[in-house]
Amino acid sequence: MPPAARAAPPPRPICASRPRRLSLTRIADALDQVVREKEMKNLLLVAPPGALGVLRGKLSPSVRGVISGEVAKSLTGLPVDQIARHLLTG
Repeated sequence: MPPAARAAPPPRPICASRPRRLSLTRIADALDQVVREKEMKNLLLVAPPGALGVLRGKLSPSVRGVISGEVAKSLTGLPVDQIARHLLTG
């Protein structure tokens, strides 16, 4: 009798790893610095849903105040015209 098939482990959330969380912390810190230096007045956040959720929790009140919208999608690797379409339609 053949051995029983093993179920694949459940997928880990996109931001479960420590390095990814640290990268998102660095992004949040960099955004805060830019906003504090008055170099950004509007921000459209674009990130995969899991990363966006983690990033939201790391953003300062100053950064949250300039967010004009969010797109919870991974646009990595898409051609520019498709990225533009996603951003224009939200």
